[in-house]
This record gives sequence, structure tokens and C-alpha cells, in this order.
Amino acid sequence: MSLFGEYLNQMIRGRGVPISRLAREAGVERTAIHKALNGDRILPYPAVESLVRYLKLSPGEAKKLHQYYNLLFESENAGRAREIVRGMFLRLSGQHFPGPEEWQNQSSGQLYCSRQDKGVYRGYGQIVRLIRSLMEEERKCPAPKIELALPPDMKAWEDCRDWFCAACAHRRGPEGEGRGRAGGRDVEFAHIVCLDAAGGAERDDLRNLEALSRLLPGCILPGLRYHIHYYYSDRGQARYTDPLPYFLVTHTGAACFSPDCQTALSFRTAEQIAYFHACFSHMKKSCHRLVEYLESPEAAKKAFEDVAAEGGVCAILPQPWLRRAQTEGWTVLFTRKGIQDFLKTGRQCSPFPGAGEAFQRNRRGRVLLDYLETLCGSGAKGRIVNDGRFAISRRLMMAVSAGGVFLCGDEAGHGIRIREGVLCRAVHDWVIHFSDSDDVFDREETIEILTEELRVWQSG
Repeated sequence: MSLFGEYLNQMIRGRGVPISRLAREAGVERTAIHKALNGDRILPYPAVESLVRYLKLSPGEAKKLHQYYNLLFESENAGRAREIVRGMFLRLSGQHFPGPEEWQNQSSGQLYCSRQDKGVYRGYGQIVRLIRSLMEEERKCPAPKIELALPPDMKAWEDCRDWFCAACAHRRGPEGEGRGRAGGRDVEFAHIVCLDAAGGAERDDLRNLEALSRLLPGCILPGLRYHIHYYYSDRGQARYTDPLPYFLVTHTGAACFSPDCQTALSFRTAEQIAYFHACFSHMKKSCHRLVEYLESPEAAKKAFEDVAAEGGVCAILPQPWLRRAQTEGWTVLFTRKGIQDFLKTGRQCSPFPGAGEAFQRNRRGRVLLDYLETLCGSGAKGRIVNDGRFAISRRLMMAVSAGGVFLCGDEAGHGIRIREGVLCRAVHDWVIHFSDSDDVFDREETIEILTEELRVWQSG
């Protein structure tokens, strides 16, 4: 029995209606209902709607039944892909930057080498200390840049990257000055990853999506320039250098890693460092870019417009008042906290500087009331995200269409546009289903929440 069949059976039993009577009065063939309950047939959509009306399902019950119905038409891989993207955006919203004491404790480790194997590092702990040492030295350079060809699921690298970003975040000013800098200098990562093209298309896409989802948070939240380059291999594994396939190189040193990433060699001579730099430059020529960094508000706005031009746009914003969203029928997902912030400050969040004015207190209620009237009249497709189930960072703004994905991690107008097709399609599919999932309040609940926020604000 499918999830749809189980849930429909639960609804029928809860109403105490015999199948024969349900079929006769709802106008749905009795055999079709029985086969749908057993998972042997998919009911036509009009039949499902007839059952919803006859059983008098609540909006929540009808929503869940439709979700299970939609699952009947997709493969297991499609559902898994949405789980991966959902996890990626949860990581984006939940990025943790340690405080000063925590950061200092994390950075206090010293390098250890055995006398017998000087320059050879084995195990997670030693490899983490090696990478951190190279990164710390690089941060002192006039133009820090770290080039690496490492697997995206290498835990030692993920932990070191997050630690380094936390250290940079710790050095930012109270209002975010110095974002993307370490000690006042720009920091740049360049990362090459190998994506699999050796198996079946769906299996490869799922595995590659998992890899890319690990990398994307590094592009947007830390504020660093984290350039990701990728290529496809029909051998299912990277073969960058001989004999060891993975490496990391800075201005002052290099590290080369075994295929299982459990052993590393350290290189310090100028000739060795130059060799790895040359390898990286040669490899990069045959790679594609995962994201396009938009270095100015004008470039970000153009990328946003290009994505929006495709139609069928779904946007995730702190607040719903992006002008085009209301005039062009976009689906906009926003947060209750964003509405509260607007009523408190009068400022509308936007990915573009100067796009929204600060409203005086006597106008804020009118703005929200006008939006409520539009929403009640079905003129806007706004929904509030259920932050009890899915948290969205107040800094994250996104627009998704069939034409691509635009992400902005602050209000400075800078952002990124995702270029890789597998990731774009997966994000687009996820956000469409996300807007109709339990992670998002439905239209009636959204109206009720907005009405309550307006009442509380007016009484205060």
C-alpha cells in the first residue's frame, strides 16, 4: 500500500463511510477506490478532488492527501533529491560562527610529526592540523589564496573550511565591516571537484547533487570568495596527479592526500609548491564554474532579472514586498520574523541597495493591511514559512525559476548565480514542492498570522 492509499484509508475509516456508499455518492468507481487503497492503481485527479469534497477533509488533511498523491508520479530519486536540497538550505540558515573563546580553543592545536615520518601525516587529527597550519600561514600573506583539488565529502577539509570562515567572521566589525576578509585582506578559495559520469544518469545526478550541496554553503554565507570549478569523469574517480590524486596548495606550502584522504604528505620547497600551482592552473582550464559571483549591485540586479524573466518564479525573502512579486504573480515565501522586523523598523528587506524606503510608523500598518487585502483577494501568492519546522536565515534571499537560481546572502547587493544544470533543476523542483509542504503555512494560515501580527502591533 502506498502512502496515498494508507492515508486515504485512514480518512475513510475516520468518517465511518462504507466504500460502496462512498463510491456511489462521490461518483468514483468502487473498484478504482479499492485498487487505489491497495496501491494497484492511481486515481485520476478529478476523482481525488471528489473524494476530498465528499469526505469533507480539512485544508490540512486535503494538503497532506495531495502531497501523497503527487508522490505517486515521481521516482524515489526525485524525493531523495529534494531531501538533499532541503538539507543544504537548512545548513545555509544554520551556519554557525563561534565566538572569540570558542574560536581561540579551536585554533590552539599544534602540528605533530613523528621523527620517523617527518612530513607524513596520518589520521583525521593530524590532517586537520596540517591543513589549518597551511591556512593560518596563508592568512598572513598580502593576497591570501588557497587552491585545492579535494573531494567535497572530505570531512577534514569541511571542518577546516568552517573553522577558517569562523575565524574570518570573528574578525568582522559589529556591523559586518570587513565581510569576506581576514586581517583586512581578501581571502579567496579555488576548489576543483570531480563529478561522476560513470553510472546511470539518475544515479550520477543524485550523487553529484549531494557533492554540490556540500559546497554551495561555502559560497554564500561565509562571505568569502569560494570559487568552485568542476568537471565530469567517466572513471568515477579523480586522477589529478600520480601517484596521489588530491592536493591543497598555498603560497607557502602544499599537501598531497591519498585516495582515502587518510594520509597526507607535506611539501615546502619552492619547486614543489610551483609544481602544484601549475597542476591546478592546467586542470582549471578544462573545468566549468559552479557559481558566478556578482561583484556589484548592478551585476546582481541583472542576474536577478535574468532568472525572473523565465516566469514561474518562486522567491524566498524575509518579507513579501518585492514589487515585481506582487505585479507578476510570483510565489513569495517569507518569515513571521521578517514581518515583525518591518513593523518595528519600517524597513523592507531587498537584495538591492536603495530598493526600499523606511516607512514611518503611521504608514507601516497601511502597507501590511494593503498586502493582506491583496492576499485575501488571491492577487498575491504569499506564504509564511513555518519556522518551527524550517528555519530561514534573515540574510538569505533567493529567486528560483526554470532559468536558474539567484542567491544573495546579505543586503549589500552582492550575490551569486548558480550555473550547474543538475543543481539548478534540483533547487527549482525543491522550491516548488517546498511551497506546498508542511514546512510552509497555507494561504488561510498565512492570512491569520498576518492579521494577528497587525493586531498585536496596533495594540502596542
